[in-house]
Amino acid sequence: MNLDIVLLLAQDGLTNGAIYALLALALVMVFAVTRVIFVPQGEFVAFGALTLASFQSNKLPGTLWLLLLAGIICFLMDWRYQQGLGKGMARRLRWSLMWQVMFPLGLALLVFFYIRRRWAWQSYPYGCKCF
Repeated sequence: MNLDIVLLLAQDGLTNGAIYALLALALVMVFAVTRVIFVPQGEFVAFGALTLASFQSNKLPGTLWLLLLAGIICFLMDWRYQQGLGKGMARRLRWSLMWQVMFPLGLALLVFFYIRRRWAWQSYPYGCKCF
């Protein structure tokens, strides 16, 4: 084992330790305020890691479809709830449609075209159509 490997392992250990320390701090802070243990926090970290791995391999992340599906489900639940309220339903539903469906859809299109452009850019030698 030479000095390069020792430095890489030390950097990896410090990075992992910092991530675990931040997760522990977040878990303690949520428990201190709400007195409820926030169990799904690890799933958010896993989704973030899987999304980053998908970006780095120039693939669409699977969490993109989860985001769109969750937005549509939230909008439908909000629409069902707004039916019982009556007045001002159209204005509230427009706002709900914008934030729960259109914003995730715009984000999905942005990610799709970013991945597509990045994939096309990296498929050429030297990163561009120079030759």
